[in-house]
Amino acid sequence: MKKTGRIIAVLATATLITGSLSGCGLSMFAKKDVVEAATNFAEAVTKADSSKIMKTAVEDDDAEEKLAEVLSDDNYSSDDAVDFADAVLGTLEYEIDEDSFEADGKEASIDITFKIADYESLEDEEFEDIDELIDAVEDCDKTEVKFTANLTKDGKEWLVSNPDDKKIIKMYDISGFTLPISTVGGLYVAQIDLTDSIVGDLAGSYTTIDFEGSIMLEMDLWLEDDGTFSILVDGEGFKTEMRTFIDDNIDNLILASLGVSSIDEAEEMASLYGMTYSDLTDFLLDGIDEEIDREIESEGFDSLSYDGTYTVDGNTICFEDSDEAIATIDGDTITLDVSDVYGLNDYTDELVFVKDASY
Repeated sequence: MKKTGRIIAVLATATLITGSLSGCGLSMFAKKDVVEAATNFAEAVTKADSSKIMKTAVEDDDAEEKLAEVLSDDNYSSDDAVDFADAVLGTLEYEIDEDSFEADGKEASIDITFKIADYESLEDEEFEDIDELIDAVEDCDKTEVKFTANLTKDGKEWLVSNPDDKKIIKMYDISGFTLPISTVGGLYVAQIDLTDSIVGDLAGSYTTIDFEGSIMLEMDLWLEDDGTFSILVDGEGFKTEMRTFIDDNIDNLILASLGVSSIDEAEEMASLYGMTYSDLTDFLLDGIDEEIDREIESEGFDSLSYDGTYTVDGNTICFEDSDEAIATIDGDTITLDVSDVYGLNDYTDELVFVKDASY
């Protein structure tokens, strides 16, 4: 009888133990393993490495592809954008809420809070270069991404089953952020004052004339974001400048060419040739227009145009396909030394290009 009682007691104890193991007792044993698995996953997430993440997750080709795609450098348009994304992801931290642990057989869950630099708070600021922007990223406040990791037991190992959760993908996706860096790209315009040079040429024939106005030649510098540039001469604009200058000084030109001192005298002389003063003016302007066209063609403004590639290093720009000319950047102004550029150095030693804000 006593023996039978012992057997019943042993069976009862075994039943209690089995019940404990199959209920909350088993969960207590699983918690340690789940926390460890979640920690491994979170560590891999902060490394922003899809292959490392998938080593802590259930095998899933689609999930691995999604992670690899969102973490690819190909998503970014420049090296600066890649460096910025790396800096942001480098701020990743995590906290695991062990109190959130839940388990049911071979399934479990636990909450992880990721912290990452609130880089979007920088979008309304402006930085000189990528280094300054990265410094700001490191000083940023952090924003939280709360994520529930679902885990599945595979043999003796717990693995995360939702590594490609939309919260993880969104946290990694920085490609849509426009870097708030002052860029040099755009249109820059330089004006060359040719008045003295042209008046000097005219002075030989018209030494008594005090010319009014100015003659400006415009040059446009286009800097594209892909690293190419072009410098173009506004030939049509120069023609307009010349014609306006001549028109503004036409009376003095006529007086000087006829050797008279008044419009009345000029009208009298014009009448000798059966012309009015207006006819004389039109005749002279037409002749000057033709001369301007011939001069522009002979000067070959196209030879003053350049194109090629450029690189930026700090506050300098190197135009690599233009005799490696070096320009200096100062805010919205780019100054290019042209003292050795044939054709331009007759008029100026440097071109001062100012950014056109309308482009």
